[in-house]
Amino acid sequence: MQAPTKAYLTTRVNELEEQAAMMRRIIRDIAWMAQRYCDSRSSYSGHMFNQALDLAVELEILVHTEVPYARDAMFGTWNPVTGGWNCEQVVTDTVVIASPTSEFNYDVDTHGDDDEGCNE
Repeated sequence: MQAPTKAYLTTRVNELEEQAAMMRRIIRDIAWMAQRYCDSRSSYSGHMFNQALDLAVELEILVHTEVPYARDAMFGTWNPVTGGWNCEQVVTDTVVIASPTSEFNYDVDTHGDDDEGCNE
């Protein structure tokens, strides 16, 4: 097998640099939408988004001032130092359970007693 020529390698490096620049633009263009979707949800999406944001900052694709961290409705705000939730918020939601004859409303008070996902 013959080694690639310098011209081929130069062309390939240029192609990869162009692709990387396009990917950076895509990330910058959609990061704010992803944050808006994830913010204040009680799901894994906020955690995944915040980890991706930390990586994008580390790779110098974004800076934190461009896109804020997503908050979690149960666990609070993101701690970039520990890579997890601060767990300082208390959120009250109303859960509606439908039955054939009536609806029951229960107030659910989440005080962060469940440490899952929290940094203590």
